[in-house]
Amino acid sequence: MDHPVINPDVGLSPIEGGYIAYDSTADRLHELNAMGALIAELCDGRRSVEEIRALAGPLMPEGQTAGIDGWIRDAIEAGLLVWGDGAADLPHELTSGELNDLAAHLRESGRTETAFQCLKRVTELTPENPDAWHALGFAAQAGILKPGQKTRRFARF
Repeated sequence: MDHPVINPDVGLSPIEGGYIAYDSTADRLHELNAMGALIAELCDGRRSVEEIRALAGPLMPEGQTAGIDGWIRDAIEAGLLVWGDGAADLPHELTSGELNDLAAHLRESGRTETAFQCLKRVTELTPENPDAWHALGFAAQAGILKPGQKTRRFARF
């Protein structure tokens, strides 16, 4: 029986509240909330959809376990997951360099909040890197300041 597994072209990185999953081959970003991150972790190639549903189902609102099947089906269609043969490979975790490049790409496309999350993860991976902290501060300022605004205001992330 086929088992869902993270696409080998997809790199994962934990962020606050879930995961960022980036397929560099297709240049596609997936932002997973906590439940999506859990289901993705369960899709390690060793479990069937039925086993994943049994494990994650009790965490779903009553009557919503069919959403797990739908999530897996949508993730397959989007290229986040592929069908595996039961052999498990650990998904590739995005490096600080890959996250930095992704953040630049996201900033260019106007996705400043997700770029900020990537840069925040870079500082977690390389806390001694002053350039990473500078980039994070710049991203925070870019996300806080509105176009044409001359003074800074503080916001919670």
